[in-house]
Amino acid sequence: MIPFVDGDDLITKPEGWAVVTLIEAGTLQRGFDLPIQDRADGSVPIYAANGPVGTHSIARVKGPGVVTGRSGTIGKVHFVETDFWPLNTSLYVKDFHGNDPEFVALLLKTLGLERYLSGTGVPTLNRNIVHEVPVAIAPLREQKRIVAKVKSLSHCAKIARNHLSRVRSILKRFRQAVLAAACSGRLTEDWRGSHRAVESGTQLLNRISQERDGIKTSLAEDRARELFDVPESWAQADFGVITNNLDGRRIPVKSEDRAKRRGPFPYYGASGVIDTIDGFLFDGEFLLIAEDGANLLSRSTPIAFRANGKFWVNNHAHIVQALCRIPLPYLEIVLNSMDLQEFVTGSAQPKMTQQALNAIRVPIPPLEEQHEIVRRVHALFNISDAVAKRVEFARDKADKLTQSILAKAFRGELVPTEAELARREGREYEPASVLLERIKQERSKDSSAKSKRRHG
Repeated sequence: MIPFVDGDDLITKPEGWAVVTLIEAGTLQRGFDLPIQDRADGSVPIYAANGPVGTHSIARVKGPGVVTGRSGTIGKVHFVETDFWPLNTSLYVKDFHGNDPEFVALLLKTLGLERYLSGTGVPTLNRNIVHEVPVAIAPLREQKRIVAKVKSLSHCAKIARNHLSRVRSILKRFRQAVLAAACSGRLTEDWRGSHRAVESGTQLLNRISQERDGIKTSLAEDRARELFDVPESWAQADFGVITNNLDGRRIPVKSEDRAKRRGPFPYYGASGVIDTIDGFLFDGEFLLIAEDGANLLSRSTPIAFRANGKFWVNNHAHIVQALCRIPLPYLEIVLNSMDLQEFVTGSAQPKMTQQALNAIRVPIPPLEEQHEIVRRVHALFNISDAVAKRVEFARDKADKLTQSILAKAFRGELVPTEAELARREGREYEPASVLLERIKQERSKDSSAKSKRRHG
């Protein structure tokens, strides 16, 4: 690497490279107007600031070419292999001055073009300023090796990103499978084999029936309404039979009133904490279940979640306590494992009424088994969460990999330099400075010849 001073900046370039202004590597030109009504379907891609936006029957620029945004989306750089039509929201490279077009595209990607915006209304990329930016140019043969290596590594990075993006859906399916196994008895099948002398689910329901004043539960009718294929020691009951509903104690507070009452206590809505407030309605551990909202159908977040301590609840979440020490985490697991669409009314404004919630049929394992189910589900979810964190870290690394590859490429570290190969092979090579000077002379000769023909 050879350091040298350019103005006030110390620039480092690999041996055999040349530092020039961008206009000597590629001349940027503004794209062309093409109203939508004038476009004719064809095979020629139309490029705007953000990339391809359709096709046309006529090409305005011969390929290969490079396009980037002029206004609107700035910073994205597109290499175009075919003839194309760049719109006036874009800039395209008109002349590569003997450099490899794909190398120039990679070069533009490293510049951070969004730094060269001007204007106050719609920011616009100032090509006159960009043209004066110093850039490092490799010898032509080295340019082609760099392009090939970057394409190969970028392809591998893309495959990695695709694989990592699928892990999220795999983990989601895993969690749903864990919930399904938990609520069917499969997850704790081995536990039941060594814990036969425990209170059964039916006995637990009998105790709940005795605990509820004025409410009679007919176990015979419950048996007739069984919906699940569950182990023999389990029972089934409606959600309202095993819980106390406290919806009557909820008090909604308008957002403008909450703005005047900010405080230390969480304010819950249908999907969790949405604000804070200066008072509380509940103190303890409770289960909240979404009463309305699109999430009842989309299930993008859990519809059942626990709230602990002192807090406030609006009228968009049901609030319940369990009877006979049934663990709330178990009921949370059950509700989040179930398809509850039949209990939801409305599509534009989905809603699950208190009556519908109370009618949801749930499996009732022995109380000790419920605690074991909670323990095992949480252990498996912790593993899932740990994997998800590692995947997100890997995705972040993969997203930054392309820029890392480009940085190494333009430090001369991605492939052997042409100077290094030439010494190793005992041959001469053409440095980038010689390439650029040769191209300049050839262009000057062509320009003189054309001038003579015009005036001859």
